[in-house]
Amino acid sequence: MKELGLKVTDRYIGGVFFESNWEGCYKANLHSRLASRILKPVLDFTAYQPEELYSQILRHDFTKYIKPNQTISIDASVNESKMRDQRFVAMKVKDAIVDQFREKFGVRPDVDNTNPDLRIHVRAIKNQFNVAIDTSGDSLFKRGYRKEVGDAPLKENLAAGLLRLSEWDRQSPLVDFMCGSGTFLIEAAMMSLNIAPGINRKGFGFQNWLNYEEETWEKVVQEAMDAEKKNLISSSMALISINAF
Repeated sequence: MKELGLKVTDRYIGGVFFESNWEGCYKANLHSRLASRILKPVLDFTAYQPEELYSQILRHDFTKYIKPNQTISIDASVNESKMRDQRFVAMKVKDAIVDQFREKFGVRPDVDNTNPDLRIHVRAIKNQFNVAIDTSGDSLFKRGYRKEVGDAPLKENLAAGLLRLSEWDRQSPLVDFMCGSGTFLIEAAMMSLNIAPGINRKGFGFQNWLNYEEETWEKVVQEAMDAEKKNLISSSMALISINAF
């Protein structure tokens, strides 16, 4: 995040917090090789009973993100809370959100757990709830350059993270002794050529929203393309794949 010029405000096991405008959010989605998702926090509260959860969700206006004929999904996880069933928590959050739409428009969005327009993430630990909207859509490890995936694939963002931990300089020869589908080498090539990892994706979650700034997004994409190194042969990097049987 700091490499992208974003202000990191906090970190915790599993993620970091940063501050930015929407352009920074778009950049983070397009350029982050390590993140799984970029979430925008919208609510923090304590709730012990279903009625409390329902009323707290209504504090935030979810109708400003999508139209009532679009779709939503709720991803919930619960740990050491009085409401133990994450399916029940997800249902209660969904009820509050669709009731918001029904009251305002007379119709409500449908639930689509496969390809929703708006994903809402709800986390509860010891009755403390955190609610965020997902700006990414599909997980960011899905770069868009694969047509098929084999058995037990290595996630692209994990491969990129391991390459970063190895302190590879993006120029020295790189040998992959465990080459299956070439994830390490593909990620390494994209790093060396400064290709944004999300440049080949079909889309991101924020592009489905009412406040989507298309001109800002096009600017971010153009800047990323302009920053690419166009000629792999001119670099001093060598990528070697070795399959051992």
